[in-house]
Order: sequence, then structure tokens, then C-alpha cells
Amino acid sequence: MRFDNVFAAERWEQNFQVAARLPLTEAFSLRQELRAGLQNETVLGDELTATYHDALAMLEKTAIELKTSESLRIAATVQQQWIANNSVPFAEIVTYGTEAKFKPVKTTTLTLQADWSERQEFAASQSDQENYRLSLEQELVPKVITAAAGVSLGHLEDALQSDKESFTQKVEGSLKWTPLTKTTFTLGGERSTRESESLEEAVDAYAVKLQQQLFARSKVELQAGYELHTRAPLDSDPLTTGSAWTLGANSDFALREDWNAGLGVRYRQPDDPASVAPVGELSLSLSLKGRF
Repeated sequence: MRFDNVFAAERWEQNFQVAARLPLTEAFSLRQELRAGLQNETVLGDELTATYHDALAMLEKTAIELKTSESLRIAATVQQQWIANNSVPFAEIVTYGTEAKFKPVKTTTLTLQADWSERQEFAASQSDQENYRLSLEQELVPKVITAAAGVSLGHLEDALQSDKESFTQKVEGSLKWTPLTKTTFTLGGERSTRESESLEEAVDAYAVKLQQQLFARSKVELQAGYELHTRAPLDSDPLTTGSAWTLGANSDFALREDWNAGLGVRYRQPDDPASVAPVGELSLSLSLKGRF
């Protein structure tokens, strides 16, 4: 929920998810997931006008996992998603993904991910996207200090947008410190860029996170971050920059042996010198998870 002196916007989102995992053999397993969600947003322009946005989304995902050895795991997924909102009567997104996780030694994990997706809308528009990611996780001091790094590449081609083709790159890294068995500090940063026919933009993000395990299957997480956005149009428009501070807290509590409840809050405050009253955004989330 967010407010400023010009307009007020309120957004609600509800999601329901069911997932089942079936181990067929010791090395082969099948996972099925079904998710449904409803979103509602109300924007007030003044005392007389209001704009309403509603969206309905459904997702079905099938994953096959093969563990060939203690050091190699391979997974393949097929995901179908259906979306309908005020402006798009119907859209279908089909995504094919694969992941290979390799542990050459006990303290090193190498992960390679790739996915391809195709989006088709009711108005016969179409877009295609490919993403590739390579990541490395290394324990510098076993069970105490872990370093991680990753690089991602993406390509999007959209028949509707003026920027019909765009390329994205992301470089990320983090350092995790576990001074005590149930306490973890994480310091991370990433830089993502996007290049299209008429625009170049970059986002630099930094975050620090504290995670505390309270007792069995219950934890609390605190996070603070900073984001810097840069947009450089390739035409005569000037370079624009913007930044924002973020604060967040999440908790996950065990209600019973097979049930967990979660509560999360996140606040984002843009730091825009050109704005007299920058818009602050506050979001709340509740969750209930159970195993049968």
C-alpha cells in the first residue's frame, strides 16, 4: 500500500499453491505444482476519479529430477501460465527450463541454468525470451564463511513494444558469514543492465541481511538495501538517475509439525531530488504452508 499528496494506490494479492513430489526411484523423482493468484489495484487520481486494475493468473509446473551421482543432479521443467487482466483478455506463457548442479568437491557447487519461454496473447501478439545463468558457491571456511558469484544473460523479442529486441546482463556476488549455528549475516550486491534499440539502463543493488533461527523450523530475517537506477536514452533525451532505500523483515513460524505461517513487511523509499514528496511503498504479506 502506498500514498503521496497526489494520488493513493492500494494493491492486494492472494495466491494459492499446491505442490506434490513423487520419488519414483532413489535417483529419479517427479514434482507437480499448481498455483492460482488474484491481484487487485486501486488508484485514486482525485476525489472524483478512480482506476481499478484486476488480474487473474494460473500456473501449472512439472519438474523431473535425476540424480546421476552424489556430485551431479539434473532437472528439467515445463511450466504453463495463464494471465487475464483489464488490458489483456488472455495470455499464455509456456516456459521450458533445465538445470545442472555439479559438486566437484564437497565445498564447491557449480550450477548452470537455462530456460526458454514463449508468450502468446489474445490479440495474436507474441514474444520470446531466453535466459542463461551460471553460478558458483564456494565454502571458504566450512560451515562458517561462504562466497557466491553468478552471471546471467537474457534475450527478449517482443512484437508489441517499440523496443522489439533487448538484451540483459546481470553480475552478482555475495558473502555469507555464520558466526553461530543459528545466526547468519549476508552481504550481497548485483549489477544488471538492459540494452534495446532506443534505451540503455542499469540497476545497481546492494543489501545486507541477518537471519536468525529461533527454534526448529522457525526463523526471522531482517534486510536493508540500496538501489541506484540509471537510464540513458539513445535519442536526444537526457540521462536520468534515481535511487531508493529498502527495509524488510520476514518471519516463518512452525504452528504444528507439518504447518508453517509466515509474515513479511517491506518498505521502499525512493530518493529523488526532483520530487518534493517522493512516494514511499509499503507491502505486507501473509502465508500459510502445510505438508500432507
